[in-house]
Amino acid sequence: VGLAHADNEGDFDSTRINASFEAGAATTVTAYVSMNDGVGREDGYGLGFTHSLGGATLAGGIEKTRADSTRADLGIRFNF
Repeated sequence: VGLAHADNEGDFDSTRINASFEAGAATTVTAYVSMNDGVGREDGYGLGFTHSLGGATLAGGIEKTRADSTRADLGIRFNF
Protein backbone atom coordinates (compact mmCIF):
# COMPACT_ATOMS: atom_id res chain seq x y z
CA VAL A 1 0.00 0.00 0.00
CA GLY A 2 1.32 3.43 -0.86
CA LEU A 3 0.27 7.06 -0.59
CA ALA A 4 1.86 10.10 -2.24
CA HIS A 5 0.91 13.78 -2.33
CA ALA A 6 2.39 16.62 -4.37
CA ASP A 7 1.75 20.35 -4.01
CA ASN A 8 2.76 21.78 -7.37
CA GLU A 9 3.31 25.34 -6.15
CA GLY A 10 -0.25 26.56 -6.46
CA ASP A 11 -0.81 25.13 -9.96
CA PHE A 12 -2.55 21.98 -8.74
CA ASP A 13 -2.32 19.31 -6.06
CA SER A 14 -2.09 15.60 -6.81
CA THR A 15 -2.65 12.62 -4.50
CA ARG A 16 -2.04 8.98 -5.42
CA ILE A 17 -3.07 5.82 -3.57
CA ASN A 18 -1.80 2.44 -4.75
CA ALA A 19 -1.92 -1.15 -3.52
CA SER A 20 -0.79 -4.63 -4.57
CA PHE A 21 -1.95 -7.99 -3.35
CA GLU A 22 -1.33 -11.62 -4.14
CA ALA A 23 -4.25 -13.45 -5.75
CA GLY A 24 -2.95 -16.99 -5.58
CA ALA A 25 0.51 -18.50 -5.54
CA ALA A 26 1.72 -16.96 -8.82
CA THR A 27 -0.44 -13.86 -9.45
CA THR A 28 -0.11 -10.30 -8.16
CA VAL A 29 -2.76 -7.61 -8.77
CA THR A 30 -1.90 -3.90 -8.55
CA ALA A 31 -4.24 -0.89 -8.60
CA TYR A 32 -3.90 2.88 -8.25
CA VAL A 33 -6.03 6.00 -8.13
CA SER A 34 -4.60 9.47 -8.81
CA MET A 35 -6.74 12.41 -7.69
CA ASN A 36 -5.89 15.83 -9.08
CA ASP A 37 -7.41 19.20 -8.28
CA GLY A 38 -6.96 22.06 -10.67
CA VAL A 39 -8.42 23.35 -13.89
CA GLY A 40 -8.18 20.77 -16.68
CA ARG A 41 -6.71 18.07 -14.42
CA GLU A 42 -8.56 14.76 -14.63
CA ASP A 43 -8.29 11.92 -12.14
CA GLY A 44 -6.61 8.72 -13.27
CA TYR A 45 -6.84 5.09 -12.24
CA GLY A 46 -5.45 1.76 -13.32
CA LEU A 47 -5.46 -1.98 -12.71
CA GLY A 48 -2.66 -4.39 -13.58
CA PHE A 49 -1.43 -7.91 -12.95
CA THR A 50 1.59 -10.18 -13.18
CA HIS A 51 1.47 -13.96 -13.34
CA SER A 52 4.53 -16.18 -13.03
CA LEU A 53 4.89 -18.84 -15.72
CA GLY A 54 8.05 -20.40 -14.29
CA GLY A 55 10.85 -18.94 -16.47
CA ALA A 56 8.62 -16.15 -17.78
CA THR A 57 6.10 -13.62 -16.46
CA LEU A 58 2.82 -12.65 -18.09
CA ALA A 59 1.94 -9.01 -17.31
CA GLY A 60 -0.82 -6.63 -18.33
CA GLY A 61 -2.80 -3.63 -17.30
CA ILE A 62 -5.30 -0.98 -18.21
CA GLU A 63 -5.56 2.64 -17.11
CA LYS A 64 -7.53 5.82 -17.63
CA THR A 65 -4.91 8.53 -17.74
CA ARG A 66 -5.10 12.06 -16.39
CA ALA A 67 -5.40 13.17 -20.03
CA ASP A 68 -8.71 11.22 -20.12
CA SER A 69 -7.48 8.56 -22.53
CA THR A 70 -7.47 4.79 -21.97
CA ARG A 71 -4.31 2.71 -22.40
CA ALA A 72 -3.73 -1.02 -22.08
CA ASP A 73 -0.77 -3.36 -22.38
CA LEU A 74 -0.09 -7.08 -22.32
CA GLY A 75 3.21 -8.89 -22.61
CA ILE A 76 5.49 -11.73 -21.62
CA ARG A 77 8.89 -11.18 -19.99
CA PHE A 78 11.41 -14.03 -20.28
CA ASN A 79 14.15 -14.55 -17.68
CA PHE A 80 17.31 -16.26 -18.93
